[in-house]
Amino acid sequence: MTAAPRRKALPPRKPGRKNGSTRAGRTPNHPVHPGTSPKYVFVATARRVCATLGLDTLAKRYHVAANAESVATAYAASYPPSYRTAVHDGCKSAL
Repeated sequence: MTAAPRRKALPPRKPGRKNGSTRAGRTPNHPVHPGTSPKYVFVATARRVCATLGLDTLAKRYHVAANAESVATAYAASYPPSYRTAVHDGCKSAL
């Protein structure tokens, strides 16, 4: 039997390199996955909560009229102002 040829050894890693990046501290060229942005997470959560609890339950909980606009507005009011529009739209889309 013949022995397999030996592979050439890789050069040692340079300090500061992580996961094969070309420059230490460099931001990736690809955008952040939309599923990881806080706005996307809030929208998905609002959609899931509003779909699960339903219009009547949320209207009673927030003491508002049982229509999608009122319920979505009341639900979104508990979120930070910068996310309220996204949460409102996510909740309203589920109702």
